[in-house]
Amino acid sequence: MNGSNTATPASPTPTVPVAVASDCGASGGALLERALESVGFWSVLSKRRAASRKRKSDLSIAIKPDVDVFVIGAATGTDPHLVEQLVSLIRNAGYLNVTLCDGRNKPDRWLHNRDGLCVPDLIGYHFEAPPGEPYSFSWVDDDSHGIPLDAFDSGETLFVNGAWALADVRISFAKAKTDDAWGYALTAANLLGLVSTRGDAAHWSPEDKALQMLRVCPPHLSLIDAIVGSHGRAGSRVSLPIATGTLIASPNALLADWHGALKMSADPHASPLNARALERLGLPDSWTLDGDASPWRGWENPSATLTEAVRGRSRWPELDAFATAVLQMTDREHFPFRDVIVDQVSSTILSRLDRVTDARARDWIETMIASLLAFIAASRESFATNVTKGDVVRSLAPITLDLSTITRREFDDTTRIVATQARVLDGTPEDARGFRFRTVGGHIHFAAHRLLPLDFDDFVARVDISASIRNMNDYLGGSWRVIDRDEAGRPLRQAERNIYLPQPNWTGVFGGDVIDVEKLEVMRYTNDAHRIDWRTVSSPNNSADSDDGSVAFVRTPASQVEVRIVARQRFRLPTVLAAAHIERWPGVHRELVADAYGRFFDGTLANVRAAFDGREFRIGKPPTLIGVMDEGSDLKALLTGAFALVSRVLGWAAPTGEESGGVVRPLAIDDLGFAHFAGQQGPMTVAASGRRPTVTANELTPMTFLAELGRAVGKDIAALGMTPVAITAIEVRA
Repeated sequence: MNGSNTATPASPTPTVPVAVASDCGASGGALLERALESVGFWSVLSKRRAASRKRKSDLSIAIKPDVDVFVIGAATGTDPHLVEQLVSLIRNAGYLNVTLCDGRNKPDRWLHNRDGLCVPDLIGYHFEAPPGEPYSFSWVDDDSHGIPLDAFDSGETLFVNGAWALADVRISFAKAKTDDAWGYALTAANLLGLVSTRGDAAHWSPEDKALQMLRVCPPHLSLIDAIVGSHGRAGSRVSLPIATGTLIASPNALLADWHGALKMSADPHASPLNARALERLGLPDSWTLDGDASPWRGWENPSATLTEAVRGRSRWPELDAFATAVLQMTDREHFPFRDVIVDQVSSTILSRLDRVTDARARDWIETMIASLLAFIAASRESFATNVTKGDVVRSLAPITLDLSTITRREFDDTTRIVATQARVLDGTPEDARGFRFRTVGGHIHFAAHRLLPLDFDDFVARVDISASIRNMNDYLGGSWRVIDRDEAGRPLRQAERNIYLPQPNWTGVFGGDVIDVEKLEVMRYTNDAHRIDWRTVSSPNNSADSDDGSVAFVRTPASQVEVRIVARQRFRLPTVLAAAHIERWPGVHRELVADAYGRFFDGTLANVRAAFDGREFRIGKPPTLIGVMDEGSDLKALLTGAFALVSRVLGWAAPTGEESGGVVRPLAIDDLGFAHFAGQQGPMTVAASGRRPTVTANELTPMTFLAELGRAVGKDIAALGMTPVAITAIEVRA
């Protein structure tokens, strides 16, 4: 403090340039040079070199093109010739250390020849620019590097292409294309291919991946190749080229994408990737535009109905992966399918769709298919949520808040705010279960307590009060970050993202989404009480308007434990239920609320007791990287069974052969045409997708039954000699 009353003038907000270079008569190289000059790219290189104190030849530059090309010559990826022109321009300016970063923005493990250098080689990269000057391609999983998400992160969750993470200058060279899941796919989507399959980030949603990439290792220059774009209902998987003669450039990735979306006549928030990043990071306060943002003529975008349906099928990841593989236009000569069933289903469906020449009819058909798959996925998720919770997939999701901007006072305000909310329950009588409820402004206020006959000191030594949220009923996962600790190492302030099953669970039948909330939490410790207060400051999926409260472990006069819970919540109901306005019938509403909170409270107390005993209590199964038709997949079993059933109904005959070469002949074929084989010795067990060794009668679900039926029929077909090769040569019996 200098005592002066004169305020220090604020630094002027830097103006960020964005260039939309358009000229249908100009070459791609000319447009590239014009765009680079317009956004001051060479000045950016000079500043980065000065900051790194390196020579020009040593300054490391990483370029990430879009290489999601499945048909040679298709317009679904960045033009290789244009990328190599960029490399040549940079090297001709004296910057010799250039590396191209390779990685798929969407999974493609169902195909051969999709590894490392295979794709660049097949789609037209020459690995020399200028001719005679080789450059390297860095495959994302060959050299991944951990990136801390913030000052409180250890860097063990997000692993990124090493060449990109360590580069002095990073350049994204995206393709202008539509996408049937995201609406459009530009720079934010292009960064997904830089995230390694190593670490928790491999299981994050695309929205979370894009946000963190833009936050912790963004490009210094974003280019969008729209010279020939790919538009239509699904420009990322079906190449429908359209010449626009445009190249977009900006040092700010979201600003480049913003103008790319405007040129597409799309809402920049239509992509969930960009919507989340725009909400958390925003656009620059000031920018200059060289060019114009008027829409391209003739550009067509996918309908909102289609994108919503395609995103809906992700509720069943295996089905989503299968549908993606089946509907992807693929050059089978260069990228053969790994699984014959996927190959045949894809060939059959795409050939049928190709016969539909009317664009509107095909749009309608594909939307109906997507809606049906979304319904199937939602139905399966609803069944698992309400009946077989062991089948739901746990969530791994990073905190989307910028923790560096949250002050200590904001954390400490949590205790005051929660205490004020608790006063709403003053004078509210307890019901027969010891619960108190009161609804104010649509928010349900709840309080309950329960005595646990356990020694207080022993209990708090085993059960961490800061983990109270993670001990609650129906907790699916999330992440947390400790901001401050006390001298004993116990958390005092922390931020947390929590994801739960839909609440109440039965709302999932009507399309209820998971509860996804981010909270600021404060812990306090005394000899006679451990307490946590939390308040919700964000809901990434807009599932909650409020979810605040506290948990306290209090020592009783007998030195036992009293658990006290206070909550204030309002979760957004599915449209169908919200329209019913159940709150207009107070009696019904009260009973539904009491039942839901009773189940939740009892489940939470059971989890707390399990935590004290050291027993596992988490619901669901750990997430895995879902492959198409992986062994042990329920979907693979069902499809195998369906294939076998269709074969039987249509009278397809299995090839005959001797009991040699791995072909097993049946013992007998009965009057109904069923083949019978010798069974295995030993007790019979029923396994559910290979995840549990045995299943008892009360655990046998319809999904398990169908899956095991499919496996059994599939084994019969295989025993008859219907190998993948045999299936392709199958004949229809007259």
